[in-house]
Amino acid sequence: LSTSLQLHQTMGLLLALHEAGYAGPLLVERQQDLSAQVRQLVMLSPAQAWSVSRVAKMLFLGESTLRRRLQQESQSFRQIVEEVRMAHALGQLQTTSRPIGEIAQNSGYQSGSRFTARFRQHYGLLPKHVR
Repeated sequence: LSTSLQLHQTMGLLLALHEAGYAGPLLVERQQDLSAQVRQLVMLSPAQAWSVSRVAKMLFLGESTLRRRLQQESQSFRQIVEEVRMAHALGQLQTTSRPIGEIAQNSGYQSGSRFTARFRQHYGLLPKHVR
């Protein structure tokens, strides 16, 4: 097979694994701090209902080990998820004209009002003022 065909097949396989929910560990660089690995996983799909259990399984760790190692890095799982979601939302607000409610859902928030409150708490301003 040609190199370009092999690359195409590999990308197709990675896409299929990603859509099935199994590609996360393949796309995370293992040399990074654990908090960076968790951040990378969440960035793959900020809208998903992320849990310590799910991420621990994806990184082949126990839940308590994941929590303990994040604590050693002065991080928490919830903090990382929220930071990724807020950064994703900020980027969407700055670069698209999508409705705020849609951006909230794409960033993992089911409620627009909850998203607005979290956004204001995180950045000190309302989402509508970013545009």
